[in-house]
Amino acid sequence: MSDTNPEQALCKGCGFCCDDTLFPHAVVEKDEVLPPGFEEVVEEGKRYFTLPCSHFNGMCTIYDKQRGSICGTFQCSVLEDAIEEEISFVEAADLVAKVQSQKARINRLLAAYPGATIRDRYAEFERQHAERKDTMEFKLQYKDLLIEWVVFKARLKRFSPE
Repeated sequence: MSDTNPEQALCKGCGFCCDDTLFPHAVVEKDEVLPPGFEEVVEEGKRYFTLPCSHFNGMCTIYDKQRGSICGTFQCSVLEDAIEEEISFVEAADLVAKVQSQKARINRLLAAYPGATIRDRYAEFERQHAERKDTMEFKLQYKDLLIEWVVFKARLKRFSPE
């Protein structure tokens, strides 16, 4: 990583917390005023803004400007492990690259299914095939996608702070 701050370089090169890969929404603090372009949602008395973030285009386009407070404070488990030197920043970046590559493969396999995010497209895939998803024919026909999805979800758990 060539960036002088390896934490920022890792985050800027990842974006899974911004693009709906990890979460469908981000928490908004109680009295926080969101900057323009953030779509707020209130569910069960809790405030969120929806993801993917409208200011994310391969990386944060408002990184040095006003953004949600969670944007500056959130640390995924991979980042935490790199900060705590349980893994190197190079290893963390390699893991991000593997997940990004896998995500690209899944998106190609889901190209025929509409949706704004990989999560939306996979849900549409499941919806369209709900009646036959338990058949051997279905599993054989979509084995590449099904395997990629299971591995993808398992890898994402590595990033989850919970």
